[in-house]
Amino acid sequence: MACGTERFILIFAMIKKIIIFAAVIFFNVHIQAHAGFPEPYSAEKDITDRDITFALKENSVTVSYSRPAVPMKPFDISFKFRVDNVKSLSYSTNMKMNMGRYIFSPKPADGIYSVTPVLPKCGSGSSLWYGKLDITYNSGATESLVFFYNVK
Repeated sequence: MACGTERFILIFAMIKKIIIFAAVIFFNVHIQAHAGFPEPYSAEKDITDRDITFALKENSVTVSYSRPAVPMKPFDISFKFRVDNVKSLSYSTNMKMNMGRYIFSPKPADGIYSVTPVLPKCGSGSSLWYGKLDITYNSGATESLVFFYNVK
């Protein structure tokens, strides 16, 4: 049977292991929740105040959205390509802090692809979202575009 000092050392070692284990779990969850944007923020790619036409490898696309976008209310984001050579389009959106999976497959109507998301309000007070277009062309080529916008 262990004496008082040995018992204290064993209990202290167990508590230390529990604290280290809890810290590893906490920091792992914290890092994953704050995964960040797929690329650094760029004001040149921010459509908050204006529509922007982005030059792509095989096309160009004008991205616009209904302003102001407000949390928990539907708003429109549209994509108009200069050349009608898009086979499929996937649109995803999120914040720096992971707010869940928001993935859309917009279909064209009169040459314009659009989605109508309803996005939540961030508990931390942030309002900056990113949008990511994954484009597949009729030729089989693919490319992605990342842009930013505010929902506040």
